Amino acid sequence: MLGLAAAIPAALTPSAARAGRDDRALRGQARGKARNVILMVSDGMSFGTLTLGDLLVRRSTGKPGAWSTLWAQPGTCRVLQRTHALNSLVTDSAAAATAWGSGVKVNNGSVNVAADARQLLPLGIHAKQHRKAVGVATTTRVTHATPAGFYANVPRRDYEGIIAEQSMDRGIDVILGGGERFFAPSLINRHPAYQFVRTKAELQNARSDGPLLGLFAESHVPYAIDRAPTVPDLATMSLAALDRLSRAPEGFLLQIEAGRVDHAAHDNDAAALVGEQIEFENAIAAVWAWLQKRGVDDTLLIVTSDHGNANPGLSVYHDDAEQGLNRLLQPRKSFEWIGEQLAEVKGIDARLERFPALVREASGYTLTPADLDLIARVLREQRVTPFEAQNKWPSVLGGILANHFGVNFISPNHSADYVETTAIGPGSELVAEKARGSGGVIDNTDLHAVMVDAMALGPGTLTDDMKTPMPVRGVIKPD
Repeated sequence: MLGLAAAIPAALTPSAARAGRDDRALRGQARGKARNVILMVSDGMSFGTLTLGDLLVRRSTGKPGAWSTLWAQPGTCRVLQRTHALNSLVTDSAAAATAWGSGVKVNNGSVNVAADARQLLPLGIHAKQHRKAVGVATTTRVTHATPAGFYANVPRRDYEGIIAEQSMDRGIDVILGGGERFFAPSLINRHPAYQFVRTKAELQNARSDGPLLGLFAESHVPYAIDRAPTVPDLATMSLAALDRLSRAPEGFLLQIEAGRVDHAAHDNDAAALVGEQIEFENAIAAVWAWLQKRGVDDTLLIVTSDHGNANPGLSVYHDDAEQGLNRLLQPRKSFEWIGEQLAEVKGIDARLERFPALVREASGYTLTPADLDLIARVLREQRVTPFEAQNKWPSVLGGILANHFGVNFISPNHSADYVETTAIGPGSELVAEKARGSGGVIDNTDLHAVMVDAMALGPGTLTDDMKTPMPVRGVIKPD
């Protein structure tokens, strides 16, 4: 595929976004019912990731990114969001998604299951009980923690087969992303009402009625930098979901997740990271244009992240910074692709021989002998970096390429950082109210209350399958 530069469209400008609109439709200040709620999530997005994406969009188009364009709209509310889990200052996506999905702090690794094993009512099921249509669109597996937080109950996020069953058994109206390996043919056959699509063309040509299941990869949707043209991007999935959900008489709830931002950050892969963040910017632009076309006075849009990850940043000066940003648009493959090629090579010596060519093909960078020595040592499980968590070849390669791209990472792990939260439309004033007494900072659980209040949902009821306690067994690895 083409490099990242080809993936960056012209961004919306504040003037263009407001053209022809009555500002009263954008203020979201009149308390009342939001017919629809859209929650857009750049999973694992530190502020540095947001900055890098915006810088590259501005560099390529001469205009600000779609997210920062929202900040200039009348009535936009911007706050910081705390992200900690019940048992950890550093959250994982399961606990963070549960905070949004149920309004309750839980331990890392659990999806809508409290620390005392009680099942909690997911927001998507609550919304369906009040006749809302519900959808998820993601670049991860649809059974991954963040989308699951809107509809599933499992004590361990890795019970993805159960999550797949719950997505269909509980009637989620639109399910778009990866994860086909968890949807057995028997499960799909048990739900004949679902239209099942596997490619971008099938998605775009799908019937407009009835529930829709779109699974575009066995596991996660490939990174934008690696993706075949038959696989839809996040903007395409988002618009397909909006077209279908907007036909619901009582409105809808939609979660849109750029989930692979998190994965690239874990790998310390700067090029894949900015590619995924730019794809998220594209999805924001597409959603905002859709809202402008039909008016945003009935829809609350929230754009945020569930937690930071790896805290990347442009960390060089003057011409080095300019050249580094330009180079970030040139790579054509991800670290994940490099790892897949290495997996086919047996033996450390053979992998070392293959490594320079793979890095050159992926990033355009030629490893020096000193660079290759670092890679050799880490492949032999020798200590290379002071921070032990980074003593893996992707992090070491990310550190080497920091000298090329100018982007360095502090870690391959999530961080406890507060995250940007932007809201516009009816209900955005509720976000401002939550933040007013705490210096502009809300908790992730506050967004659950905001969405429930904005949609004026009445009481919800645990379904029969949610009444049995679900104790957690074993250690759950944060992700």
